[in-house]
Amino acid sequence: MRASLTRPLVLYPVSIVLGLGVWEALARVIPKALFTPPSAVLGRLAAMTADGSLPAALLGSVQHMLVGYLLAVLLAIPVGIIVGRSAAIATAVEPILNAVYAIPPVAFAPFFVIWFGLYFEARVALVFAPSMSIFFVVKENDKPRGVTADLAGALGKKLNIPVEAVLFPNSGLATDALEAGNVDVAFMPVDEERKKRIAFGPNYVLGESTYMVTAATGAKTVEDVDKAGTRVIGIANTTTIRAATRTLKNTTISPVPSVEEAVAALRDGKADAFALSRDSLPTYVKQVPGSRMVDGAFQQIGIAIAVAKGKPAALAAVTEFMDEAKQSGTVRKALDAAGYEVPVAPLTQ
Repeated sequence: MRASLTRPLVLYPVSIVLGLGVWEALARVIPKALFTPPSAVLGRLAAMTADGSLPAALLGSVQHMLVGYLLAVLLAIPVGIIVGRSAAIATAVEPILNAVYAIPPVAFAPFFVIWFGLYFEARVALVFAPSMSIFFVVKENDKPRGVTADLAGALGKKLNIPVEAVLFPNSGLATDALEAGNVDVAFMPVDEERKKRIAFGPNYVLGESTYMVTAATGAKTVEDVDKAGTRVIGIANTTTIRAATRTLKNTTISPVPSVEEAVAALRDGKADAFALSRDSLPTYVKQVPGSRMVDGAFQQIGIAIAVAKGKPAALAAVTEFMDEAKQSGTVRKALDAAGYEVPVAPLTQ
């Protein structure tokens, strides 16, 4: 008797351990895209817990569950009482209720997502820097201010949902977050590498990338920067550094995590040239005595709204928003408020 009771206590954990072991072993020989090992799953679980994305997602799920429960209590109970007390009403609604009962509850999920969305707010990725640009926002009292912050607010009004700004120090991290589903929408420069990972809507403005150089270089043009021994830096994992890497033939470019570190490197004599968008550079030139922007550009690029791949409805919604924002003057107003006279991207962009 005692053996029959203790046997499951031994067999259950053993079977679990063996099952995980077989799973891990198979995943070592099968491509991870088809069969992810449990060690990777646990690692991702730990990472998402550490960065707060998993607790935030769980909180969102609990919020939706509570709201759904309250709606059921407030609506279903009164309707049930009315139907129960009136034979005429019961007869009238019976065909509808029978039809609803025949449909699996999971079949309603896509409609609820379309009608109400997945979250109580849209999480929009914005990239911050010490100085504003047509792309960068600045933080004032822990709130973002700039062109993309204004466009994010306009998107919320268009969709009639609150917006939560999620700030990143560079567009590479914003791309990672969008691809992973940690944010819903982002504004960032477009390039072919990012198109493989996320889906872009229309451009809202067109920009160009160039170099800020120290006085010691003597460089006056983009071509002057491309000389052996010139120490060029750019923000890691961005369209700008990828474009500079492609165009530089006689020297190389090194990554730095943020604009602040790039400017510090120029000021401290640890770098000679810094690759960034032209509209962003004037403020930083003032911070490095003797520095200047060179003539010319090594990249012409669009800056656009983006969503994760595999979400056609979301892409259609942000595309419609951006087209309307360009036509209605919303984009022009955001640029003017930030002090930029650059033209709005054409509607065909």
